[in-house]
Amino acid sequence: MKHIDCINEGGVNGLGISLLDQSSQELKELRNIIKRVSTDQTSEDRLNNLLISIRFQMETYLSQKEPAT
Repeated sequence: MKHIDCINEGGVNGLGISLLDQSSQELKELRNIIKRVSTDQTSEDRLNNLLISIRFQMETYLSQKEPAT
């Protein structure tokens, strides 16, 4: 399967800036929240999240005008 380099060319924040400031306080806080929520999840929740992730990847692949072969 071909790796998709960039799905959102407009940038994550929608401002047209494609690179995030990796040292920003906001990003550090977001990472901490993600870690905290992740550790509180049950193994069933983690499995469901993984399956949802795979579903979205499949939908993205199928919606491409010229899917990679």
